[in-house]
Amino acid sequence: MHDPEARALLAGTLALMTLFAESRCHLGAERICDNPLRLSALPAMPWEFCAALAKLGARWSLLQAESTPPGPRGAARH
Repeated sequence: MHDPEARALLAGTLALMTLFAESRCHLGAERICDNPLRLSALPAMPWEFCAALAKLGARWSLLQAESTPPGPRGAARH
């Protein structure tokens, strides 16, 4: 992968996954859901990788829903 934007998004996503695994931070899960969509929209991504990203995004959406605290969406943001 030679695209600097793709590398940065992939590295950031992996870092956020580590944060979520260690802390169950719902804001990390929210961002993880966005990154696979952004990665799959990059023109240099092969279709196989885009298919894997779609599955990854769906799984993280479920995790985000489970980890989001009760109350109005976004209430914990500053």
